[in-house]
Parts: sequence; structure tokens; C-alpha cells
Amino acid sequence: MQHRRRRLSMVGCLPAWPVRPTRHLATWLGITVGGLLALPARTADAQATRIIADSSSYLLRVTQHWGRESALGALMERRMAAEGIEVRLWQGYGLGGTWGFVLRREQGRWSAVRVDIVTCTYRVPIPVGDTLTPPSLARYQRLAIARCDEHDPGEGEPPPGTYGWSVISADTVGIVPLRFRSAASELWSDLVRAGITELPTRVPRSWIMVDGCTYVVELRRAHEYRASVIEYTSPPATGADSLVQSVAAIFDRLSQRRWAREDLIGPNKPLLKTLPTR
Repeated sequence: MQHRRRRLSMVGCLPAWPVRPTRHLATWLGITVGGLLALPARTADAQATRIIADSSSYLLRVTQHWGRESALGALMERRMAAEGIEVRLWQGYGLGGTWGFVLRREQGRWSAVRVDIVTCTYRVPIPVGDTLTPPSLARYQRLAIARCDEHDPGEGEPPPGTYGWSVISADTVGIVPLRFRSAASELWSDLVRAGITELPTRVPRSWIMVDGCTYVVELRRAHEYRASVIEYTSPPATGADSLVQSVAAIFDRLSQRRWAREDLIGPNKPLLKTLPTR
């Protein structure tokens, strides 16, 4: 049976499922991140000169990778004029999937898009999966993306003596343009009043999120890049928790709809099949 990430029709975050750090959890996180970040990145054309972010955050690195390898581009590296503004709010990172919004002001004009991460999978016999080299793995990841709109690509009875399937997955980015319900400048003003420019890079916790919801906020203004990674808690445990949840609520005004997998893949659908690059 093909394994795909479950997606829920919902807006906002699920309650957190925090646990205290353990050696086994750290090992699992390292394997997961290593698999995602092994893909090569494009050379930067330009970058922000003032960076305020926790570079050790694996969620931030994965999120930056999604931007870099999609049509969104790397927010730290893209060229931006003095009056340029871009905000990216990502939320999820659990069983409910990952989605978010991008608000951009470029050459005096505002635009907004909805982004959804879609995981494409492909199956190979277990002996094949156990012996894949990095180039072979990348080739199967490209195949998973190319056939993402097919039902259970690679499905069938495994060859005799192979005892089952290995599932190879690759993330893709679905991008859907949005129309503003009110003036975009008012939306940005609301975000500033909510405290988007005051978010810390992280909130110290005595636990690690295993499943639930986390926010990743990227903000670029001219030559400054800021990034925050803050777990969802209910009720908010700190002032920063209240700030980031207020920011997320403002972005939810852009669209109350969650796109399902069927909305993003297939002929004439907005899924951008750009991951991995090689």
C-alpha cells in the first residue's frame, strides 16, 4: 500500500504533543534532516547582510530548502530593493501536513500566495532500496515527483524473494496565488502591530515537539532577514507564543481554505514539481 502524508481540512494548528529530549529522538531527527538537506542548493545571486536567525534549527533549514528549490526562491539570497518586504509564515510540520502564506511587496506592488507541501512517494523492492547510492536515490526521488499525480506509482506485487517494498519520498511545493480581501498595506500594518518584527528566533522549552504544530516565520526587509521557529501551545505559554499566534490569525484572513492533494496535482494544477533538483 502506498504511504502518503495525511492531510486535514483545517485552518490553524493542532494541539502540541511535547516530550522531553532523548538520545533516540535526536538520532531520528538527524536522520530525517540529513535526508532532506542532502540535496544541492543553487548558488546565491544576492543575500541579506543582516541575519537574525537560529542556524541550528533543523525546521528552519528544511523550510529554507523548500523555498530555495521552488519558485519562491531563497529569501536570504533573493535581490530586494530598499523598500522591499516579504513575509513567509509556515505552519504545521506534523501529521496534518505543512502549509503557509507568502506576502510580498516588490516595486511598490503587493502579492500573496498560499503554499502547501505535498509529499510524493515511489516504491521499490526492499533489496533495491537497501542498496541505493545517493545518485540512485535522487533519480527515484525525481521519478516520484514526475509521477506524483498517479495513483500508487510503483504499486504491484513485489518480485519473488524481495519481501516487500521500500518507500522513497520527495517533497514538492504547491503555490496558489491569492486575492486580497482588503488593502494589502493594511494587512502588513496589522502584522507589524501584532509584533511580527519583535518575534524571537526561538522560545526556550523544557521539551521537544514530536507532533502537533510549529510556526516558522521568515521576514525580509531590504537587507535584513529574520527567522523565528516557535511551537504552538494552548494556551500560549509566553508572550512570544501569543505574538506568533496573532500573526498566524492575521494570515488566515487571506484564505480559510486548505487545499487537498487532489487540488494541487494533476493536469493544469498548480503543483510546482521542483524538488529535488538533481
